[in-house]
Amino acid sequence: MIISRNLQKIIQCKRLLHLFEWQGKRILAEHGVPIQQYKLIDKENIKTSLHDITWPVVIVKAQCLAGGRGKGVFKHSGKKGIQVLLDSPDPAKIQSAVESMLGDKLVTAQTTCDGEQINEVMVAEGVAELGRECYLALHLDTKLKKPMFLVSASGGVDIESNPDGVHTVDPSDYARIAEILETPLEETRQLCDNLTRAFRSSDALLLEINPLCITANNQFLAIDAKATVDDNALFRQGRFLCPSQSASTATSANHIRLDGPDRYVGCMVNGAGLAMATMDMLNGKAANFLD
Repeated sequence: MIISRNLQKIIQCKRLLHLFEWQGKRILAEHGVPIQQYKLIDKENIKTSLHDITWPVVIVKAQCLAGGRGKGVFKHSGKKGIQVLLDSPDPAKIQSAVESMLGDKLVTAQTTCDGEQINEVMVAEGVAELGRECYLALHLDTKLKKPMFLVSASGGVDIESNPDGVHTVDPSDYARIAEILETPLEETRQLCDNLTRAFRSSDALLLEINPLCITANNQFLAIDAKATVDDNALFRQGRFLCPSQSASTATSANHIRLDGPDRYVGCMVNGAGLAMATMDMLNGKAANFLD
């Protein structure tokens, strides 16, 4: 029996709908989790949406589904995927930074060498004094069969290099979470309750804040957000679908894009078994799985 080289990737894609940062932040804001002000910029609105920005510090962030944007590099411009503009930058300077990202491909540790094309950019208000950076996430623990918090006193780009510093905590144990974050109990309880409501209302499998900024007066601020939604709940969460995903969902088709520089053959096949056999015959050139 031929085992498709793409079978594992297809299985992993089941139940997972990864969201962009701006979508994750929108979920958080809808449920009372503090976030920075931001604008979402694309090629259509770039000339009309930047003129009224007067923030002292501006953060320009490429929107892609891969992590490691801060250390990632654009193929054409050579610039980073996250840029910080200081000293109340004028709209022309902000526009220049955004234009350098739109249409270019960002290569990070989590993309292929070909990179991921950027079609949207977040322009966010920067924070002059970030304070402490921590990590807080709520995820569906498949072993315990319930949501559990992941908590760390340190957060940011290097969180994955310190897995021993991330603690798994029951959602009802506010005192333990406050102890790890070194924050007041009542404020911690409110943040966790808001994050739990956001998690449940969006049918999330993961809702992550990294970093979670804790200011000098113990105020919370979600600097970055990552969300993964259960695609079994798309009948409730259709707002998160891009046009191509909406089309495949409406026709009850299971469409999974396969990234790679040599994947240029589109597949339209009836039945998962025949689809995987066809992909094997194409020897790594299939651009998608479609059942």
